[in-house]
Amino acid sequence: MLGFLRLLTRHSQPSNSFQSAAADIVIVGMVTFYRDSILLLRRSAKERFLPGVWSLPAGKAAPGEPLEDAALRELKEEAGICGSIRHILGAVWFESDYNGKRVRNLQINFAVDAFNGDVQLDPSSDDFMWLPTSELSHPPIPLDDFTRVVVDSALGSALPS
Repeated sequence: MLGFLRLLTRHSQPSNSFQSAAADIVIVGMVTFYRDSILLLRRSAKERFLPGVWSLPAGKAAPGEPLEDAALRELKEEAGICGSIRHILGAVWFESDYNGKRVRNLQINFAVDAFNGDVQLDPSSDDFMWLPTSELSHPPIPLDDFTRVVVDSALGSALPS
């Protein structure tokens, strides 16, 4: 996995994006499948980053933590869901403000199969939805472009070739 990330960081970022390929924060995101639906969480209004936004489960990987382990840990912490990794979907660089400082983030996204659909939210979210994949073209909740792209990536990779 480390070799893949070295390759990813050298070749996937735009040449004018960052001075160095080092990330200040590594984030794992999960497109979580259960039956024919994906899990979406609405971030609590009390959250500093994207309050009230519907998004995929995601969180920070601890230094030295295997990324697959971080993804499954974050899913369990945020939604009370256990699952198994299908595969890596890809990664994206973005900048954000964290504790008053501009930081570089690397988010690595995974497709995950949930073992069940019994969600138990932690305080970082105030609602959830298992959105049927058949409703993705006209979801009953607002989805930002980033979430749509990651979900489309997961669905495209899940389709037979």
